Amino acid sequence: CRKDPNIRYKKWCKMFDRLVEYTKKNGHCIPRDIECPRLRKWCYYQNECNGKKNLKPECFKKLKSIGFSFSHYYNTSSEEVTTFFGKDNENKNWKEFYEDLKE
Repeated sequence: CRKDPNIRYKKWCKMFDRLVEYTKKNGHCIPRDIECPRLRKWCYYQNECNGKKNLKPECFKKLKSIGFSFSHYYNTSSEEVTTFFGKDNENKNWKEFYEDLKE
């Protein structure tokens, strides 16, 4: 039995709203596993769907409108230069964070 697409979209919108709130609170839309494991997994899934061309165009537009970075979920190693937009860490990249943590 296949799920009703409207119910699936409503669930998607609920998670999107959670991501919007997270973004407003934290200044970025990259939830950490410790803070929000379910939301983090959802973000990974959105990225995966986009990579497989399964993400609906309206969902893609909504995610991009809040600054969702699809590339972030592929570029998470310390060697990548993925810009992180945090309240206190504007324009710092993951390599700089890694170097700070090593010290």
